[in-house]
Amino acid sequence: MGEKESKHPLQVRFFKKLKDGLPDHISLVNVLADILSVSTDGIYRRLRGESEVSMDELFTICRHFKVSPEAMVGDESSTASFSFSPLSRKEKQFDEYFRGLYQQTAHIAAIPGHQMFFTAEETPIFHFFNYPSITAFKIYYWNKCVLNAPEYAEKKFEPCAVDPALVAVAKQLYDAYNKVNCTEIWSEKTIVGVLKQFEYVLETGNFASRMEARRVLDEIDAMMKHIRKMAEVGYKFDPHLPSRNPEGAFTMYQLDILMGNITVFIKAGEFRQVYIAFHSFNTLSTFHPILAAETESWLQNMIKRATLISGSAEKQREQFFAAASREIGFTRAKLDKYVF
Repeated sequence: MGEKESKHPLQVRFFKKLKDGLPDHISLVNVLADILSVSTDGIYRRLRGESEVSMDELFTICRHFKVSPEAMVGDESSTASFSFSPLSRKEKQFDEYFRGLYQQTAHIAAIPGHQMFFTAEETPIFHFFNYPSITAFKIYYWNKCVLNAPEYAEKKFEPCAVDPALVAVAKQLYDAYNKVNCTEIWSEKTIVGVLKQFEYVLETGNFASRMEARRVLDEIDAMMKHIRKMAEVGYKFDPHLPSRNPEGAFTMYQLDILMGNITVFIKAGEFRQVYIAFHSFNTLSTFHPILAAETESWLQNMIKRATLISGSAEKQREQFFAAASREIGFTRAKLDKYVF
C-alpha cells in the first residue's frame, strides 16, 4: 500500500466492507457521488484514503446504507449500534416498515453468494405473505393486539378490515424473500405461534364469521404443505404460479432444544449482518463484527445439534410436518366447536 493510501486506513476498510455488501450492478462510486454531491474523482480519493471523509459525510453515508460506523471499520468493543424501524399505531408507518423490509430483502437477494440463516421460534413472517387471508390476519393481529391501533379497536377480522395496499406490499416482500438462499432452523413448536394468535382472535370473538376464520386456517395448512414441498426439493418456488421455477435455495433443520430467540444472520464474502427480533415482529439490525462472528458460531453449533429435514431426509421431514398438521388439526377442532 502506498503512502497516500495509508493516510486513513480505517476509512479504506470502511469503504471496502461497504462495497463487499453491495450487489455487483450497483456502483459504490456513483451512489456516493450522488448522496454526497461530490465528483467521482473526489469519491475515488476518499476510497483510496487520500482525502479524509468529514463527519457530516460519514453520517450521511451511514444513514443512506443503514450501517454503523464502528461496525464497518471493525470496532472490537463490546458496544454495538443497532438500527430499527420505529412503529407507532399509524397504518402509514406500518406501510413504511413493510417497504423498508422489502428493500432490505431485495438487496440481500441481489448480493452474489449470499446466505440467510433463520432461527425460527415462530414461523418466519415471509412465508405468510403469499397467502392473502393469512397476510390480512397477521396485519390485523399486529395492529389490534400488539400495537393497539385505535382504528382496529372495534373491527372484527375479515380481509376488508385491512388496507389491501399493505397486503400487496407484503406479497412483494414474499417475492423478494423467495429469491434469497435460506437455511431455516425450526422446532416442532414453530407453527404454534400463529395458531395461538388465531385461537386468541377466535376466543375473543373477533372473527367476523366462521367462513373467514376457516379460510385463514386453510391457508395456514396450505402454507405448511408448501414449505414441506420446498424442503423436499431444496429450493423456493411460488405455489400459485403454473411453472415451478427454482428461486432461492432452501435448507431446513429441526432443533429439539430451545433456541431462545429469533435471529436472522446474513453473510456473503466478508459481509455480515445480524437481525434480532423484538416487540413481537420488529427487528434490531447491526453489522458489528464481533457480534456477527459470535452469531455465526452460535448458529453453527445449533445446526450441529439439529436434524436435517430437507433434501433426502424423507423420514424426518414427514414426521416433522405430520406433527405440524396435528397442531393445525387441534386448532381446527376448536374452530368447529366455537359458537359464532
